[in-house]
Amino acid sequence: MLIGIGGQPGSGKTTLASHLQKKLRCKSICREKIFRQIFKEPNPHSVEHKILAFRECLRQTTSWLKKGQTVILDLPFSRNQEIIAAYQLSKNLKKKWSFIYLQCPEKIIQIRLKNQIKHLVPIHLRINTRTEPLSKKIPLLKIDSSPPVEKYLPKVIDYLLSR
Repeated sequence: MLIGIGGQPGSGKTTLASHLQKKLRCKSICREKIFRQIFKEPNPHSVEHKILAFRECLRQTTSWLKKGQTVILDLPFSRNQEIIAAYQLSKNLKKKWSFIYLQCPEKIIQIRLKNQIKHLVPIHLRINTRTEPLSKKIPLLKIDSSPPVEKYLPKVIDYLLSR
């Protein structure tokens, strides 16, 4: 199974991925970690850098899926082409696809981002991150991630197990 987790910076993607990884005993691939592995400069988030990091995420995802591993893909998925590419990858490899999109009020996002000290991208760039409207063609579960993850984790797990 391929599980995509998307949402704005600070919406709780990595927190949810970490909890799911422990509960489901699966592999988690985080674009932020890929950035840290590939690029050493403080703010490498140009379009070209994002494309390179996304391709590496898909490469690693493909490798783990071919080994029979469930994979969580922890990305903002700010562009529909990224969601479609991950969805198509799952279809090509005949793996189940699940997509969870986290939504959170901006005030909570701002507080969370201020607490993320070790992030590569400055806070003001992350708060104003734009995302395309979600494609209606891709099945997904929208979650309000403003409460602690333990509050909505059971709903996410039920969704994943029902797929």
